[in-house]
Amino acid sequence: MRQFWLLCLCLWISQPGYLRAEDSSRYWMERMAMAVDSFNYQGAYIRMNDDEMETLEIFHRVDDSGEVTLRLVSLDGAGREIVSDSEGVKCYMPDKKSVLVERADPNAPLRSHIGRFTGQFSDNYRVVDCDRCKSADWRTAQDAGGCGSCMPGKNAEQRMLSMDTVMLAITPGDAYRYGYRLWLDRGSAFPIKTQVLNEKGEVIEQVRFTRLIIGKTVAASSVQSDIDTSDYEWVYSEQKHMPEKRDSRWRAAALPPGFMLTRVAHDGDEGEVESDEHLVFSDGMASVSVFVEQGENPGVKLGLSRLGGANAYSTHKDGYYVTAMGEVPPAAVEMIARHMEPMEGSQFPATSE
Repeated sequence: MRQFWLLCLCLWISQPGYLRAEDSSRYWMERMAMAVDSFNYQGAYIRMNDDEMETLEIFHRVDDSGEVTLRLVSLDGAGREIVSDSEGVKCYMPDKKSVLVERADPNAPLRSHIGRFTGQFSDNYRVVDCDRCKSADWRTAQDAGGCGSCMPGKNAEQRMLSMDTVMLAITPGDAYRYGYRLWLDRGSAFPIKTQVLNEKGEVIEQVRFTRLIIGKTVAASSVQSDIDTSDYEWVYSEQKHMPEKRDSRWRAAALPPGFMLTRVAHDGDEGEVESDEHLVFSDGMASVSVFVEQGENPGVKLGLSRLGGANAYSTHKDGYYVTAMGEVPPAAVEMIARHMEPMEGSQFPATSE
């Protein structure tokens, strides 16, 4: 089961002037979350991780009933695709002549590289509307950790794809999460460009649209793969998704501040005592997935590893193999993995340290 999720991870306006600074940032974040989740759009974007670059085409369709279908097409290499809808997720791999199928999880929203942000705020981040930082009077009232990350000037006023943009700077409050810069279309609040910054303030991942159409009808055929799969092997996941508030058999004895358990799923029948689990912890911005599998897997590296822009930490716990993975600093995945423990009938959310 871990391999399925690893593969999918690899494939991969105007603002009222009277708003206070905090309200202004919330205004843009909430509008952005709505744009990514609720609008029809299609285009192409470049995703850069360190020295690696991938070009993807995206189609996001909302039909008359509100049902969402997302299709991602890699324009590089073997041309892999992901199609996600209410029925599940299909990963098409022409180089392996196979399709991996994961049935729908009603508790998991459709997400692409551009949709990891939500309108939820955490006390562990500071979000600054960089339009405000152009004002010297307002800037002098802020600490260096706010406007100092805004890149004021032309970088904060970039015009992209013939759209005027507003920039948001999201600064972490500790070493357990990354910072972000977001350039949003001023008209729709759609994220045209995003950057992920590590603990040193260095850009470690960037997503930038090179072509984008927002708000126009996306044809149903655009969200269907046109790959001929007549000679492909179809591999079906047996993962069963439990209700959102079902008890987990595992808990985190300690978590980075602000992180809470948000989802639980497991493999096997609901009545099985010993089944694999998938838990998701989130602080409202970043998420960490924890995969718990019975037995030991000597073929997988223990300790810290990187997978694209994500970090992972693996360890053995009481006969189980535990892996924590997410687009967060190494300290976060290591802390969560090391503090996972079996607790029969434990309730969530787990407590924060």
